[in-house]
Amino acid sequence: MDKQEKITELLSKPDLVRRLSECADAGAVKSLAAENGLELTDAEAAAALDALGEGELQRGELDAVSGGTRHPTLPNC
Repeated sequence: MDKQEKITELLSKPDLVRRLSECADAGAVKSLAAENGLELTDAEAAAALDALGEGELQRGELDAVSGGTRHPTLPNC
């Protein structure tokens, strides 16, 4: 099984995804991955952490998509 297949397998486990979302830094991501048989580089762990953060909207972004305000980077429609 290659690394991508292993990642896909691990991300299909809700408890593991929850634990991953609770990781505070790339070191914690690497430790969690290692506990589950996956060795990540520092860069891969940092990228995973960044990807997790991308799923959360900031207050202003949430207002923009919910109709509260216009998003500053989107054109007027």
